[in-house]
Amino acid sequence: MSHLEDLIAEYYDWKGCLVKRNIKVGKLSHGGWEMELDVIAFDPHTEHLVHFELSIDTHS
Repeated sequence: MSHLEDLIAEYYDWKGCLVKRNIKVGKLSHGGWEMELDVIAFDPHTEHLVHFELSIDTHS
């Protein structure tokens, strides 16, 4: 987990959204998972679902 994930999750939680982090999806038949969702947030008032894949990598 990175500080960016912490900031995004805290912000959307503050806005009243349901926030989940590091959700594994796509169970493989031979074991394991296809991918992991970093941060997802659901706003119950607007019924919008937002997904974030954050990275601290930079390119010079």
